[in-house]
Amino acid sequence: MKKFKNSSWVPPLSNREIACRAYRLVQRVAPECLYEPRPFPVVDLLEFHLERLTGFSLRVEELPPSMEAYIDTVARELVLSLSVYEELVSADSGRPRFTATHEVAHIDMHAGFFQILREKGLRPFRAHRGALRPFEDSEHQADVYASAVLMPQPAVKRLVQACRRRGLTKEEIIKIMAKTLRVSRKAAMIRLKTYKEY
Repeated sequence: MKKFKNSSWVPPLSNREIACRAYRLVQRVAPECLYEPRPFPVVDLLEFHLERLTGFSLRVEELPPSMEAYIDTVARELVLSLSVYEELVSADSGRPRFTATHEVAHIDMHAGFFQILREKGLRPFRAHRGALRPFEDSEHQADVYASAVLMPQPAVKRLVQACRRRGLTKEEIIKIMAKTLRVSRKAAMIRLKTYKEY
């Protein structure tokens, strides 16, 4: 049986609009990552830029095994599980990098909306992810944002062109993207399919 994640309805944004927001973040933190295929410095973002750019601070704590991270809009904190943070700092590998950047996306795109709802005494509309249209799904939007930050279109285009000049297969390109940009193979595979769009 497939387990469905819940998501919240948020104001609609196209993938290009989301990517523009993501690229503004990259421009402020590590502009060289926009055009040069290199890993975006997620740890630096969290440790040195997050509070200045968003007004949210980072908190690391033990969370239940099924929970990797969340944002607390009342305390204005991005909370990462200790295991995700330790893996992020020690190995700087794909999944924790995507998880942390995904949460930053929620801060950048959704925290203000959720704050307005709370101030009006309203709660976000929650539904199974498949029940919401992608452009109105908070989780889809955060995934697109994280993908654009970690794998910006200009850098991916440059990397893919270099790989194609060498005659590499799609699988080889995915492997190189994952290693070069420090993302999971799954994230690299999805981005390879979408990078021309945004």
